[in-house]
Amino acid sequence: MWKKERSVVSKNFPTTRKEKDFDAFDVLKVQLEEKDKQIALLQEELSQSRDQSNQIIAALTSQNQLMLEDKTSPWYRRWFGKKAKTDNSH
Repeated sequence: MWKKERSVVSKNFPTTRKEKDFDAFDVLKVQLEEKDKQIALLQEELSQSRDQSNQIIAALTSQNQLMLEDKTSPWYRRWFGKKAKTDNSH
């Protein structure tokens, strides 16, 4: 009699090992999908950060180029003026 009652209960609830495994797989699948979404968002943020970084580098490079081209600026004379001539004579 005990075996009959137990089999009725097992039909209503996922008590067998295979049914529990499927439930665990479903939970893991949902968790994996959430992690994939998080990874996609982080990759998008990283891409945007790289674009911003490249824009900053380009702006700084162009500023440096303009400063080097403007030989009449006090900055240029300070770095490459008389001091540079005396350093080259050594």
